[in-house]
Amino acid sequence: MMGILLFNLAAFAQKPEKKGAVDLSSASTISDVLNELRGKTVLLRLNNGSSIEGTLSKKMDPGSPHSQLVSVEQISGKEMHSAMILKSSIIGVEYRH
Repeated sequence: MMGILLFNLAAFAQKPEKKGAVDLSSASTISDVLNELRGKTVLLRLNNGSSIEGTLSKKMDPGSPHSQLVSVEQISGKEMHSAMILKSSIIGVEYRH
């Protein structure tokens, strides 16, 4: 029984990677995910219960002094608006592959 379980886990681990998929590991952080999704449209779930949908700025620089902030452009329903959001207030990220 244990051999079957290990075999199935090995088969699962070798699945081909989907195009556009985000590389996640147990050590991934929200910052890692946001960096991989730069330029893509996402829905950010915030710790106050609200959410915001828009395109993550490609200009974000993980090494900059503003690395605690996320720039969201073309906000859904407010396409002419942008927002700066603290990464520490983001509790979830939804995106389409």
